[in-house]
Amino acid sequence: MDRMVFEAAASGDESLIQALEEEGIDIHQVTPQTNTILHIAVRFNQKGVSKGVLRLNPSLLHQVNADGDSPLHIAAKIGNKDMVEVLIGGLMDIENQQAADLLRTRNLKEKDTALHVAVKNGHFDVAKLLMEKDAGLLDLVNDANESPVFLAVERGFLNIAQHILQHFPSSPCCGSNDMNALHAAVIRAHKARMFEYRAPDLSLEKFRRLLSSYLLHAGDQCINIGYRKGYQPTQMGGHGLAGKKDVLGWTPLHCAAHLGHLEATQLLLQNSSTRIAYLQDNEGMSALHIAAKQGRVNVMEKIINHKPDACDLVDNRGWNPLHVAIENTKLNAVRFILKKPRLESLINAVDNEGNTPLHLAAGRNKYSIITILVNDIRVHKKTQNHNFQKPIDLIRTNPNIGELFKASGLNHDA
Repeated sequence: MDRMVFEAAASGDESLIQALEEEGIDIHQVTPQTNTILHIAVRFNQKGVSKGVLRLNPSLLHQVNADGDSPLHIAAKIGNKDMVEVLIGGLMDIENQQAADLLRTRNLKEKDTALHVAVKNGHFDVAKLLMEKDAGLLDLVNDANESPVFLAVERGFLNIAQHILQHFPSSPCCGSNDMNALHAAVIRAHKARMFEYRAPDLSLEKFRRLLSSYLLHAGDQCINIGYRKGYQPTQMGGHGLAGKKDVLGWTPLHCAAHLGHLEATQLLLQNSSTRIAYLQDNEGMSALHIAAKQGRVNVMEKIINHKPDACDLVDNRGWNPLHVAIENTKLNAVRFILKKPRLESLINAVDNEGNTPLHLAAGRNKYSIITILVNDIRVHKKTQNHNFQKPIDLIRTNPNIGELFKASGLNHDA
């Protein structure tokens, strides 16, 4: 692109329009990244030059740069509503289908529409304008399978998310890694205070309202739209958004359990399918397993109070929550389970290899947990696993804890 043309477009020198019109300057010249004169004018917020260029050659609206970004993508990224209105105004003389195709143009790298770009950058006014112009943009997902509402929640732009859910409640909520907007809401609500200093109007209370008042209730309306090709909503088992699993098989309740997000756990249990506490991930772990793995005893108690029999679930290894707590050395979770009479069935349960929780502790160098279990009279200390080993056999053959255990005198009970 000629230097004088570039500088005129970037500075807003409207004499450029006359030069293009009367002096035969090539209006189609581009930069090395194939940005047109219109791209440059839009990037530098030069409204007058943009209008003039569009008047001379409306087809530049369709031309994309090396990244596949149209001028509308650039305007959406900058967040200049007036500029977006100028570009959309250039669609007035275009046949409806052509206009829709232009609005729905996707770039090359992320396959984002202009709406995705506006949402990613938190530009509410631009996003609102684009939705009003073409509500069908909300049905489109990018290359990462991210819908606009998912992006709004995942990035903490609650004003955009609330607007979509209030005015377009049937919009798809899908996101990356098979997550949905409810997964994102649970995660972001847990970290809400991180956003408060960045945007004071996005308070923790607003996150709570979003989580409880919008996504949980909008879930059944938007679950069936916009998922990857071949996905069958019936695989959800009728659990709505709260039961949708991500690529790991995690539901939003798994996320809440992992984070120790007590409020989200309660909301999900109260407002979702009665079977949500029973849903298991790709490894067979329920939300209760995840809470035990992280030592989130408050979450464990909330789940058990809601669904006492959730403790009966075992993962692909045959491990119950006590096995998992021991494997991850979560002493607080072990003590919690031992103190709960309703969880007594876990204490001597065996996994797929016949190992009780005490076997697992003995074979994993969990000396502190061994001590707790051996001192509990309910623990069976002579149970044999499928290799005909008792816990004491594993202790004696474990070079890391054998002598220490023997010296303690605890082996007399084994």
